[in-house]
Amino acid sequence: MFDELDTFEQNRVHKIRIPVIVEEKSYFFIDAFPYDEVSGSHYPYLKDAYNDAHKEEFKKIPQYIKKVLKTATLLSANKVTVHSDMKPGYSKLIKEVFGEGVEHKEYKATVIEGGCKELFPINNTHACLRAEKPMLRRKSWYFTKEKDFLEDHLKIYIFYYNYFRKKGYTIGHRENKNRTKIVEFKTPAQKLGLLENVVDPRYIVGR
Repeated sequence: MFDELDTFEQNRVHKIRIPVIVEEKSYFFIDAFPYDEVSGSHYPYLKDAYNDAHKEEFKKIPQYIKKVLKTATLLSANKVTVHSDMKPGYSKLIKEVFGEGVEHKEYKATVIEGGCKELFPINNTHACLRAEKPMLRRKSWYFTKEKDFLEDHLKIYIFYYNYFRKKGYTIGHRENKNRTKIVEFKTPAQKLGLLENVVDPRYIVGR
Protein backbone atom coordinates (compact mmCIF):
# COMPACT_ATOMS: atom_id res chain seq x y z
CA MET A 1 0.00 0.00 0.00
CA PHE A 2 1.32 3.40 -0.94
CA ASP A 3 0.57 6.97 0.09
CA GLU A 4 2.33 10.17 1.11
CA LEU A 5 2.52 12.03 4.40
CA ASP A 6 2.93 15.82 4.64
CA THR A 7 5.02 17.67 7.21
CA PHE A 8 7.46 20.60 7.20
CA GLU A 9 11.06 21.60 7.95
CA GLN A 10 11.68 24.53 10.35
CA ASN A 11 8.43 26.29 9.42
CA ARG A 12 5.25 25.76 7.39
CA VAL A 13 6.69 27.44 4.31
CA HIS A 14 9.26 24.65 3.94
CA LYS A 15 6.96 21.77 3.02
CA ILE A 16 8.17 18.16 3.15
CA ARG A 17 6.37 15.15 1.71
CA ILE A 18 7.15 11.56 2.70
CA PRO A 19 6.21 8.64 0.39
CA VAL A 20 5.39 5.61 2.55
CA ILE A 21 4.92 2.01 1.43
CA VAL A 22 3.72 -0.87 3.63
CA GLU A 23 2.74 -4.51 3.11
CA GLU A 24 -1.04 -4.83 3.27
CA LYS A 25 -1.55 -7.89 5.52
CA SER A 26 1.32 -7.63 8.00
CA TYR A 27 1.65 -3.81 7.99
CA PHE A 28 5.38 -4.36 7.42
CA PHE A 29 6.87 -0.90 6.93
CA ILE A 30 8.90 -1.23 3.72
CA ASP A 31 10.30 2.24 3.17
CA ALA A 32 9.87 6.01 3.50
CA PHE A 33 11.90 8.94 2.25
CA PRO A 34 11.40 12.72 2.83
CA TYR A 35 11.70 15.17 -0.05
CA ASP A 36 11.11 18.91 -0.56
CA GLU A 37 7.64 19.68 -1.89
CA VAL A 38 6.33 22.83 -3.58
CA SER A 39 5.27 25.30 -0.91
CA GLY A 40 1.66 26.38 -0.70
CA SER A 41 2.21 29.06 1.94
CA HIS A 42 -0.32 31.88 2.34
CA TYR A 43 2.59 34.36 2.25
CA PRO A 44 3.37 34.91 -1.45
CA TYR A 45 6.84 36.44 -1.00
CA LEU A 46 7.98 33.58 1.26
CA LYS A 47 6.39 30.93 -0.95
CA ASP A 48 7.94 32.32 -4.14
CA ALA A 49 11.39 32.64 -2.56
CA TYR A 50 11.27 29.04 -1.29
CA ASN A 51 9.96 27.59 -4.55
CA ASP A 52 12.54 29.49 -6.63
CA ALA A 53 15.37 28.24 -4.40
CA HIS A 54 14.24 24.62 -4.74
CA LYS A 55 13.41 24.46 -8.47
CA GLU A 56 16.09 21.88 -9.22
CA GLU A 57 15.10 19.77 -6.21
CA PHE A 58 11.45 19.69 -7.32
CA LYS A 59 12.50 18.12 -10.63
CA LYS A 60 13.71 15.07 -8.69
CA ILE A 61 10.35 14.39 -6.99
CA PRO A 62 9.32 11.52 -9.37
CA GLN A 63 12.75 9.97 -8.79
CA TYR A 64 12.26 10.03 -4.99
CA ILE A 65 8.80 8.47 -5.22
CA LYS A 66 10.05 5.69 -7.52
CA LYS A 67 12.95 5.04 -5.13
CA VAL A 68 10.46 4.19 -2.38
CA LEU A 69 8.23 2.14 -4.69
CA LYS A 70 11.17 0.03 -5.90
CA THR A 71 11.82 -1.27 -2.38
CA ALA A 72 8.58 -3.29 -2.60
CA THR A 73 10.28 -5.59 -5.12
CA LEU A 74 12.63 -6.73 -2.31
CA LEU A 75 9.73 -8.49 -0.55
CA SER A 76 8.33 -10.25 -3.58
CA ALA A 77 9.67 -11.24 -6.97
CA ASN A 78 6.15 -12.15 -8.07
CA LYS A 79 3.46 -9.88 -9.44
CA VAL A 80 2.97 -6.87 -7.18
CA THR A 81 -0.40 -5.34 -6.31
CA VAL A 82 -0.23 -1.69 -5.27
CA HIS A 83 -3.10 -0.03 -3.38
CA SER A 84 -3.24 3.77 -3.26
CA ASP A 85 -5.59 6.72 -3.37
CA MET A 86 -6.52 8.33 -6.67
CA LYS A 87 -3.89 11.06 -6.70
CA PRO A 88 -2.97 12.03 -10.28
CA GLY A 89 0.49 10.81 -11.22
CA TYR A 90 0.63 7.72 -9.02
CA SER A 91 -0.53 5.36 -11.76
CA LYS A 92 2.17 6.52 -14.20
CA LEU A 93 4.99 6.19 -11.64
CA ILE A 94 3.79 2.79 -10.44
CA LYS A 95 3.76 1.44 -14.00
CA GLU A 96 7.24 2.83 -14.63
CA VAL A 97 8.57 0.95 -11.60
CA PHE A 98 6.67 -2.36 -11.83
CA GLY A 99 5.83 -2.49 -15.53
CA GLU A 100 2.54 -2.52 -17.41
CA GLY A 101 1.52 -5.83 -15.80
CA VAL A 102 1.28 -4.37 -12.29
CA GLU A 103 -2.12 -4.45 -10.60
CA HIS A 104 -2.86 -0.96 -9.30
CA LYS A 105 -6.00 -0.59 -7.18
CA GLU A 106 -7.11 2.99 -6.55
CA TYR A 107 -9.59 4.18 -3.93
CA LYS A 108 -11.22 7.49 -3.11
CA ALA A 109 -9.72 8.51 0.22
CA THR A 110 -12.98 9.69 1.78
CA VAL A 111 -15.19 8.14 4.43
CA ILE A 112 -18.32 8.62 2.28
CA GLU A 113 -16.87 6.64 -0.64
CA GLY A 114 -15.47 3.91 1.62
CA GLY A 115 -11.89 4.71 0.69
CA CYS A 116 -10.66 5.01 4.26
CA LYS A 117 -11.63 1.41 4.99
CA GLU A 118 -9.69 0.10 2.02
CA LEU A 119 -6.65 2.26 2.81
CA PHE A 120 -6.69 1.58 6.55
CA PRO A 121 -3.24 -0.14 6.73
CA ILE A 122 -1.42 2.83 5.20
CA ASN A 123 -3.51 5.39 7.09
CA ASN A 124 -2.86 3.54 10.34
CA THR A 125 0.88 3.57 9.61
CA HIS A 126 0.72 7.34 9.04
CA ALA A 127 -1.11 7.74 12.36
CA CYS A 128 1.55 5.67 14.16
CA LEU A 129 4.27 7.80 12.60
CA ARG A 130 2.71 11.04 13.82
CA ALA A 131 1.95 9.60 17.26
CA GLU A 132 5.39 8.08 17.85
CA LYS A 133 7.65 10.46 15.91
CA PRO A 134 7.41 13.97 17.43
CA MET A 135 9.37 15.36 14.45
CA LEU A 136 6.22 14.86 12.36
CA ARG A 137 3.86 16.69 14.70
CA ARG A 138 2.89 20.10 13.40
CA LYS A 139 1.90 21.80 16.67
CA SER A 140 5.00 20.84 18.62
CA TRP A 141 8.49 22.13 19.42
CA TYR A 142 9.84 18.76 18.25
CA PHE A 143 9.08 19.41 14.57
CA THR A 144 11.79 18.72 11.99
CA LYS A 145 14.69 21.17 11.98
CA GLU A 146 16.76 19.43 9.27
CA LYS A 147 15.40 17.10 6.59
CA ASP A 148 18.54 14.92 6.67
CA PHE A 149 18.00 14.24 10.38
CA LEU A 150 14.39 13.28 9.67
CA GLU A 151 15.59 10.78 7.07
CA ASP A 152 17.91 9.18 9.66
CA HIS A 153 15.13 9.08 12.27
CA LEU A 154 12.79 7.41 9.79
CA LYS A 155 15.32 4.63 9.15
CA ILE A 156 15.62 3.95 12.87
CA TYR A 157 11.84 4.04 13.36
CA ILE A 158 11.18 1.65 10.45
CA PHE A 159 13.62 -0.85 11.98
CA TYR A 160 11.97 -0.52 15.40
CA TYR A 161 8.43 -0.69 13.95
CA ASN A 162 9.08 -3.87 11.96
CA TYR A 163 11.18 -5.91 14.39
CA PHE A 164 10.34 -4.76 17.95
CA ARG A 165 6.91 -3.10 18.02
CA LYS A 166 4.15 -5.68 18.43
CA LYS A 167 0.76 -5.14 16.81
CA GLY A 168 -2.54 -6.88 17.40
CA TYR A 169 -3.70 -8.96 14.41
CA THR A 170 -7.24 -10.36 14.22
CA ILE A 171 -7.06 -14.09 13.47
CA GLY A 172 -10.72 -14.98 14.07
CA HIS A 173 -13.81 -14.40 16.19
CA ARG A 174 -15.19 -16.16 19.26
CA GLU A 175 -18.51 -17.96 18.99
CA ASN A 176 -20.39 -15.70 21.35
CA LYS A 177 -23.10 -13.04 21.12
CA ASN A 178 -20.69 -10.21 20.27
CA ARG A 179 -18.34 -12.35 18.15
CA THR A 180 -15.35 -11.04 20.09
CA LYS A 181 -12.17 -10.81 18.05
CA ILE A 182 -9.36 -13.29 18.65
CA VAL A 183 -6.15 -11.27 18.51
CA GLU A 184 -2.52 -12.36 18.35
CA PHE A 185 0.33 -9.98 19.09
CA LYS A 186 3.32 -10.11 16.79
CA THR A 187 5.78 -7.77 15.15
CA PRO A 188 5.23 -7.09 11.43
CA ALA A 189 8.41 -9.08 10.71
CA GLN A 190 7.01 -12.09 12.58
CA LYS A 191 3.66 -11.78 10.81
CA LEU A 192 5.41 -11.70 7.45
CA GLY A 193 7.49 -14.76 8.37
CA LEU A 194 10.87 -13.01 8.40
CA LEU A 195 11.49 -13.77 12.09
CA GLU A 196 10.22 -16.46 14.43
CA ASN A 197 10.89 -14.61 17.68
CA VAL A 198 11.31 -10.99 18.70
CA VAL A 199 14.98 -10.01 18.89
CA ASP A 200 16.15 -8.40 22.14
CA PRO A 201 16.90 -4.72 21.29
CA ARG A 202 19.94 -4.82 23.59
CA TYR A 203 21.49 -7.45 21.34
CA ILE A 204 21.14 -5.25 18.26
CA VAL A 205 22.32 -2.05 19.97
CA GLY A 206 25.17 -3.87 21.69
CA ARG A 207 26.53 -5.11 18.38
